[in-house]
Parts: sequence; C-alpha cells; structure tokens
Amino acid sequence: MQRLAKDIFSIHSTYEDSLLTLELVYTETNMVLCEFERTVRDAQNVPEWIEQYKRHLLEENNAFYYALEGFADFFEVDYKRKSANEVATLINLKIQELKDRGELSND
Repeated sequence: MQRLAKDIFSIHSTYEDSLLTLELVYTETNMVLCEFERTVRDAQNVPEWIEQYKRHLLEENNAFYYALEGFADFFEVDYKRKSANEVATLINLKIQELKDRGELSND
C-alpha cells in the first residue's frame, strides 16, 4: 500500500495471475474511489506500474478529481459537465439535506 496526499489517499495493489489491480482509496473510510486494471506479464514490472499510477494521480491533482467523482457517485450527485467547485457544492448540499432529514449524523 502506498500513501498519497498526506495520508488522505492510499493506493492498494494486488497482483494475481498476471492481473495487476490498483485502487485509489480514501483512507478515512477505506472507500475505493478509482480502480485500474492492467495485464502485467512479469511481476518485476509491478513496482513500475504502481509508480506510474501514483504519478498520474499526483499530476494536476487527479486523485482529488477521482475523489470528487467517487463521493459524487456515493451521494448520487450528477458530476458530469460540472466544475470541481460545483460538484463539491452539490455534495455539501446533499450532505446537509441528509443531515436535515436525520439520515446522516455529524459523527
């Protein structure tokens, strides 16, 4: 498991039968935000793929965009064709709505 963004995100990896699975995970809740699968013929190439995935996530804050998409999916918020700020606002509104209805606690 690799740590990203000051322990907000982790990368979980599994390699089995030539299939490498990499997951971007929100550490606090262990929620999988993004999954990447790749056939890798040689186990020696796995660390290289993990590093490439990590670089991709850190470039232009991709990890945060995947996080927004993951949370938008979780809270059933439409994020398509919206800016990151719009999506964050919609997620916050949805959270407040759930709290107001007693379906979500402040814990």
